[in-house]
Amino acid sequence: MMSLPRAPGFDRTRSFLRAPYTFIGRMCDRLDSDAFETRLFLRRTVCLRGAEAAALFYDDERFDRSAGRSGWLARTRFGHGRVRELEGTTHLARKTLRLSLFDTASVAHARRLFAEEWALAVPWWELQGKVVLYDEIQAVLTRVACAWTGVPLPETDVLRRTDDLALLFDASDAPKLRDVRRAGRDVHDWLAAQIRAVRAGGAVEPHSALERLARSRLDEATGATELDSLIRPVVALSVPIVFLALALHQHPHLVPTTKDERRAFVQEVRRFYPVFPATAALIRRDFEWKGAKLQAGRLALFDLYGTNHHPSIWPVPHAFQPERFLGAAPQVFVPLRGNEHGPERYAGDELSLALLDEALLQLTVFMHYSVRASQDLRLDMRKIPALPRSRLILDEVRARAFMAPLGEQLRESSGLRPQLGRKIG
Repeated sequence: MMSLPRAPGFDRTRSFLRAPYTFIGRMCDRLDSDAFETRLFLRRTVCLRGAEAAALFYDDERFDRSAGRSGWLARTRFGHGRVRELEGTTHLARKTLRLSLFDTASVAHARRLFAEEWALAVPWWELQGKVVLYDEIQAVLTRVACAWTGVPLPETDVLRRTDDLALLFDASDAPKLRDVRRAGRDVHDWLAAQIRAVRAGGAVEPHSALERLARSRLDEATGATELDSLIRPVVALSVPIVFLALALHQHPHLVPTTKDERRAFVQEVRRFYPVFPATAALIRRDFEWKGAKLQAGRLALFDLYGTNHHPSIWPVPHAFQPERFLGAAPQVFVPLRGNEHGPERYAGDELSLALLDEALLQLTVFMHYSVRASQDLRLDMRKIPALPRSRLILDEVRARAFMAPLGEQLRESSGLRPQLGRKIG
């Protein structure tokens, strides 16, 4: 029986950490194979990319994608305690509850909250004169995520909760790992306290995620984990929102004007820009693939970035071309959470698309701004996420004239409040 090609050297951890987005793809090109074996963090690992690998990797009978979320990957994005980490009836019950939270009305409610919070933020940004979009939009999304799930968020806690949640998806520097663990504990304890308060008779927004989880049979810790898994991905949308603004700046001739064009623009941003490099799993059982044996217990990494730039799937893969998403949908598209068109599609993807579409509308229709010329917009591909080094500084932010009445109405009810993002040094 054949074996998969092996990357040269005993362990390639250093190479992977130097180039987390391109390591797998470059090694696949070097070995002329879309699959190879290596050692990462001293552990024998199978690396995969491409259309056939996507169909293989999202086969639940062969891969356990929850068990593979450990170590470096868990610290940078996923953590533990998600829906897929349970089996059988417990898993099914949690998954059913989760899916019920993403119905059309819930998604529309989240989008409406996002539009209102963005409208409230713009006057504050205008007063500052210049803002770091990445930092400011995290505070906006933290407010949105808490309001959408029914979790109380006093104004004095916005900065603390925003910083903790941001650490859980943007903390690739080794000195921050202790802070990441501390933030994860604080977020979990905070959300567990919210469930405990409701169960003790406290007030709660009817039909909210907090109410439904508090009234469910889930224990307090599991309910807190579920709330975390709803809130954290919303705040993490600050990454593709920065890429939306960057794409508009770099490709001003492609500004979308229709709903279909906006959807295509959003999808191309998710394909083109580096949000997360790979997703992990454990091989459940021995099996053969393309004549090679894959052994149970091995770690497997599926290359998201490399698959979304694979020349056999995407013509001119390193060109930004939103029109590729107009008309027939691509057969293989793997944004952060998994196969866009397969059965493994992430339940909250419609929520993500709705909020990103709203962000695109805000950036192109409802506000005016300029992108500061004297900033470093190069992507730091050594970090996860690979953001512009300057995190995208905006100048001359103001609402469009026709948005003034809505902004005034919202300010009368909510007040002009700082968004509490980290300021420009």
